[in-house]
Amino acid sequence: MERIAAHPGNPIGNIVELWEEQEIGVTKEAKLLKVIDRLLPFLHNMTSEGQAWRDNGIHKAQVLNMHQFIEKESPEIFSWFVIQLEYAVEQGWLKA
Repeated sequence: MERIAAHPGNPIGNIVELWEEQEIGVTKEAKLLKVIDRLLPFLHNMTSEGQAWRDNGIHKAQVLNMHQFIEKESPEIFSWFVIQLEYAVEQGWLKA
């Protein structure tokens, strides 16, 4: 990260501090970013009809376990996530 921060083309002067803030995850912004970061692979699996899940024999409980923290951080997003997760099981993309 220090190499990126020191690069002359880097327009973000406090990139190291921002990175560390995101890694620690205590601010509202960092917590939201963690939620979004975790949802991106989930969305990829949904749009690919669960290809990676099917290829690797993934179960619903495994996906739920990786996303459980979202319930605390954003209950509204978690409610949407659970609906999508159930849909994936119904479609046969995830093992129940």
